[in-house]
Amino acid sequence: MDAFRAMFEHVIRPVNSEEYWKKTGLLAPKPPTIKRSPGRPTKKKRKPDPVDDSPDAIKGRRIFMVTCQKCGQSAHNAKICKGPPRLKPPPKVKRNG
Repeated sequence: MDAFRAMFEHVIRPVNSEEYWKKTGLLAPKPPTIKRSPGRPTKKKRKPDPVDDSPDAIKGRRIFMVTCQKCGQSAHNAKICKGPPRLKPPPKVKRNG
């Protein structure tokens, strides 16, 4: 307990300005050197908004319907199509007139 009291016996009291500082023969403290870490700097990522994370929010979700090129129906593609092929429309002819 005596060591504890001896350690905290002195009290650091705030001083109004530098002119009231007591001069000591000790060296002045120096700030630590700044070292750049190696590698590419990290990006500052935006924190996600808690409103966007709610389960009913479909802000970024897009609805995409697949349409078959063979029969023209939706919900499947031509690779797995089992239906008959649709009739192709006749080619359009331009008339000059």
